[in-house]
Amino acid sequence: QFRWSRGRQAHVLFHMDALEKRADAELLLEMRLGAYHRQQVEIFLNQHSLGKLTLDSILPTEQTLRLPVAFLNDGKKMNVLTFDLPDAVAPRQFYGKGWIRAIGVSVWRVKLRESTRREERLATDLH
Repeated sequence: QFRWSRGRQAHVLFHMDALEKRADAELLLEMRLGAYHRQQVEIFLNQHSLGKLTLDSILPTEQTLRLPVAFLNDGKKMNVLTFDLPDAVAPRQFYGKGWIRAIGVSVWRVKLRESTRREERLATDLH
């Protein structure tokens, strides 16, 4: 199952337990995303840019970004993962009928996990 983003910006809010915030500590942000027409997506965590993606398939694809642990809020403060979607469009623009709200990406999965050195190199090679 998935959810379509609504409008030109979408947010995922979450809490994290306390983490050891070493300067070099990183997590991997793994996402399974699809797009309604070609989408340029910039992703932020707590107002820190994590990177830009170009999505061009309605079928979901795996995307991975490195996430410095220092960007996370821990304890009681909420973390905000933001998707900026400047290319979000309403289906009505293409088909003359249908939804009037702008949609951009379909979000199938968002997952954070610890990275290993090999995975860090892989994530770097992808971008």
